[in-house]
Amino acid sequence: MSGADPRAASRYASALFAAAQKTGQADVVGEDMAALAGIWRSTPAMSALLTSPTVSSERKHSLVDTVFGDACHLTRSLLHLLIAKRREAVLPQLQLDFGRLADEANGVVRAEASVAFPISEQETAMLTAALSLRTGKSVELTVRVDPAVIGGVTVRLQDTVLDGSVRGALERARESLLR
Repeated sequence: MSGADPRAASRYASALFAAAQKTGQADVVGEDMAALAGIWRSTPAMSALLTSPTVSSERKHSLVDTVFGDACHLTRSLLHLLIAKRREAVLPQLQLDFGRLADEANGVVRAEASVAFPISEQETAMLTAALSLRTGKSVELTVRVDPAVIGGVTVRLQDTVLDGSVRGALERARESLLR
């Protein structure tokens, strides 16, 4: 995230989440933030315009009012504040931080599993259930196919990697033999 301060993004996300919870609009603001992230990714011209120092604040405010006119008042207020403070570049990280705060409040953990071959819905459900049991929270699992895994599964669960892959076992065996 070039030019953006992750600490500032975290502070803005925390403040937005607290205000959204206080007013009972956390879900609505979360939907707005997800829509904003989608627009940010799919429309590079818009993100370039919002972060450009050569574009006037008035034009940016007008753009926000036009594009996000249907968004929640809190979301629009945040966008206007970021423009006023020239912190537009924090938007992508702010959206991620807001999502993390919402997940924590809702008892949700996001995980990503890497498998060598596609797995069935039943296997995905079993893996999700095992991870939910391990964490004590609801797990939203994304499964992706990565032939480098060779066999088994590698799961990234927040800051933890659970490596049950053949590749990981081979690497651990190699390291053991080298010691």
